[in-house]
Parts: sequence; C-alpha cells; structure tokens
Amino acid sequence: MQLLRTLRGGRHLFLAALALVAISQAAVVMARAVNSAVGEASGDLTQVVVTRKVDLSRTLVREKVDTELRNTGQAPVQHYYWLMPNATAAQVGLVYANDVATGEALLVTPLPDVVRDDAMAETYAVFDIELLHPLAPGQSTKLNVLVAHTAALSPLPRALPQFGQQYLVYSGDAYLPSLYPSKRQTTKVTLPSGKTESFSDQPTPVAKSGRTITYGPYRDLPAFARAPLRVHYPCDLIPLVIPTAERHVEISHWAGHASVDEHAVVKHNGAVLKGHFQQVLQLVPNTPVGNVINNFALELPVTAHSVYFKDEVGNVSTTHLRYDRPRAAVLEFMSRYQLAGGWIYNWNHGYKQPLTDLLRYDPSTERYNLRVTLPSYFPDAPVEDAYLEVVLPEGAQDVAIRTAATLDDVTEGIFYSYMDSVGRPTVRIRRRLVVPELDQFPIIVSYRFNPLYLLLKPFVLAGALLAFFGLASAVSRMNFQLLPHQGPRATSVPVKDTNEPAVSSTPGLSKKVAAAPSTPVPTRKAGVPESGKKKRRGKN
Repeated sequence: MQLLRTLRGGRHLFLAALALVAISQAAVVMARAVNSAVGEASGDLTQVVVTRKVDLSRTLVREKVDTELRNTGQAPVQHYYWLMPNATAAQVGLVYANDVATGEALLVTPLPDVVRDDAMAETYAVFDIELLHPLAPGQSTKLNVLVAHTAALSPLPRALPQFGQQYLVYSGDAYLPSLYPSKRQTTKVTLPSGKTESFSDQPTPVAKSGRTITYGPYRDLPAFARAPLRVHYPCDLIPLVIPTAERHVEISHWAGHASVDEHAVVKHNGAVLKGHFQQVLQLVPNTPVGNVINNFALELPVTAHSVYFKDEVGNVSTTHLRYDRPRAAVLEFMSRYQLAGGWIYNWNHGYKQPLTDLLRYDPSTERYNLRVTLPSYFPDAPVEDAYLEVVLPEGAQDVAIRTAATLDDVTEGIFYSYMDSVGRPTVRIRRRLVVPELDQFPIIVSYRFNPLYLLLKPFVLAGALLAFFGLASAVSRMNFQLLPHQGPRATSVPVKDTNEPAVSSTPGLSKKVAAAPSTPVPTRKAGVPESGKKKRRGKN
C-alpha cells in the first residue's frame, strides 16, 4: 500500500515537471516570435549620435538621452522601440519623449511583449515611441528621451552607525541598451560631488573631470551592445521613499471648493542603523547631523486654506505654513522622532482649494473637466504605491478619464456623505511607482452635471424637516396608555348637618363637649386690647 502511494506521488511530480518544461518551451517560442515581430516592425533605423546623461546628483536616478535617428531602409518608419532591462523596467517611474524640432511630446506606450538577447541572456522590456510623422528613407529626426527610475541605486555599506558617512552604488551600462546600431555614443555620469570611492575604467576611453565621469565616445556599436558600469560615491542626501500614499479629493459645486485629504508614509531608504540610536548625541553642539532626518517640507497650492496636519498621536505643534507667492505654499514640519535608516513615519494632512483652480467648463461639449494629479510629496522621493480617489458632486453623469500617464487600475463606485440621497460618483485610481515628473501629466476627469442638482440638498433638507415635524405632531396625538381611558369616576360624599355637634372619638372629651353651654364666644375687635391696663411681669 505504501509503495502504491509512493508511485502515485512520483507520477504527480513527473506530470508537474512535464508541465513546467512545456511552459518554458512555450515562453522561449513566444520570446523568439516577439523578437521577430519587433525586429520586423522596427525597420532599418540607425542611431547616428547618442548622448546619454545619467544624473546621480540626487537620490532619484534620471537619464536624459539625446539621439538622432536616420532611416537607412527602403520603407517609411514611424515607431522607435526603446529597450530597458526587465530588472530596471520594473522600477521605472517615467519614460518621456519629445521631438526636438517641434518640442511636441511623443506617445510612449509600454508593450506587453519582451525582447530577449540570447547572447547576453538578458530580457528587455519594450517601450513604443511613436514619431510625429513617418520617417521617409534617408531622412533624419532628433528625439529627447527622459527616464526616471530607482533600480540602479543601493547603499554600500548596507548598515551604518548613527553618524556614519553614507555611500551609494550605481550599477548600469556604459552603452545604451538598444535594438539599433549606433554610429557614435557617449555616456556622462554626474555625481553629487567630485569625490568617488571607485568607478569603472572600462570600456575606454574614460575620463573624470570634477563631478562628471565621461565614457566614450564609442563608435560603430552594434545592436544589444552592453558594458557594465559601476560607480561608488559618497552622498550626503538622505534617500527617501514613500511606500504608500493616498489622496482623497472631494468636489463640491455647492460650496465652490475642493477638499483634499491625504495620508502618506515616508521611509528612510538608505543604509540601516547599526547599533542603538542615541538622541542625546544629536543635541550636542557642533555635532554632525549624521544619517538621520526629521525636517520635511510639503508644497501645497498657493490658494490652499484651512490646512491641517496630524499623525497617529494627534496634532503636531512643530508645523509651520508659509506662502511663497506666487509659486506655492510650503508646509514645514518636524517628525516626532528622527528617521534613521529603515525607519518610517506616517501622517495625515489636508486643505481646501477654490474649485476654479481645478475645474473648467467646456460649453462646446457641455462637460466639466477636473484636473488632478497623483500624490507626490518630495522632489526625489518616489511613491511606490499611489492611490487617488476623486469624489464628484451628487448628480454627476457620464464620467470619463483621460491622461497621458499609464495607470494600473481604475475603478468607479458610489460615495455617501452628509445629506446624500442618490450618492456621489467616485473614481479610484491606482498606480505603482510615481515620480515627481508625473505632475506634468495631469489626470483629467470629465463629467456632465445639471445645475438643478444643486437644489437637491435643500429639497432633501426641507423634506426631512417637514417629515420630522409631521411625525412629531402625529406622535403627540397618540395615546400610549396600557388601559383605555375611562375618565374620572363620580363619588357620593354624605353631607353632614352643620348644627350637630362634632363627636370626638374620645369618650371623656365628648361628654365635656356635650355639657358645655352653648353661649357665644366673645370675639375681640381688631386693634382693641382686652383691658386698659397692661400686666406687668411679676405683679398680680
């Protein structure tokens, strides 16, 4: 019996192994098919000049690529495919491209397919950049591509004491990963300062001047050319990340403002604290700040009012709001404790903003267009998981969303608040990895709204008051007694003869009363004394 069970278990394992082999073979076939499809669609493009600038002066990596493309084939080409290693693409917050000649933004679409380089055993994600016009054979065009990501930076060492110097490591490529050959290519890396621990000196030529390390120029690079690049450098800036952020925007046509409430969690993403944290050492004069932070600043709209800030404990008294007109209002605050490596702090803040700053009415389409953005707080702190909830006024219909940014999830629902009868339409948006540059791509929420719905709440309130008073009036006229009401009973009381003497229950007293003469009792007139003489005390 035990042998039979063992054979059955082995059979199941064998079938599972066959399934895994089949899935892997299907993936290989699919990758080859995608390679062929993308290769055929890419056309005969050549990158004549590629200048790549990697900015490491901040804690969020930004790559700016200037490229000149030439159509060396026989057919027009309108799509330029941008490659990025899968490990990097998973942590990319923005891929933006524009045409140099016109300055117009180009449509960038991430493709679900991948391209595999069998020689380097590397899989690339593909982004489709659509040119403004088909590029005819022999013609050239220039593009600017901006990429912001967090994949290439990591702290080294990974643990530091309280006042240790932080070092970061950038790991990337000296060559631009590309599906196309390049005639001439240069990569420049900009550091926070001129100090470095180490950096790659291959492939030559490599030159360092001040804060910039230049790789190249390299000539006649084939497609999929790669060369590892590594830079180890000190960084005094604190790497911050927002693990989760939620923004709740409630629109009120009746009040004429938008109420914004936000919840965020910030994390120190640098080297973790080694040992114990000692607050006393931070209070010693002339002591370096170290690898900790507790001062933050949030930019709010310049028209923001009714601003509040609190955390899990309650109100934070170290907040300060100042207005840098006409740019923005700045909310400065100090966390209740200093953030060391790996520590987190969460808070809630909110404000009200005039509706005219966000909402526009289009008479041609009879639609309202609301302009909102995903939550982003600090210039170099990406948001790993961002939520945006927009609550439209009661009666809004035909809701539509449009944006140039890629959204991971969009859901619609109904939100009920005070004195709501049919509920308010709600749009909930989610996106993973939001960088500050995404503020350039607002989300437009469009809807129709009949102004007669503004009278809905007064009618509901008036109806509720009438119903309340009507109910109170009806209740006051109702009988809640357990027995039926019969009215007061009529009782007969015997009338005694006033001429009869009163009879006491005491026998002796009744005899005395009976024997007493029926002479009238003399009465004294008011103001007349009983005798003309006053009795003196102690004399007869």
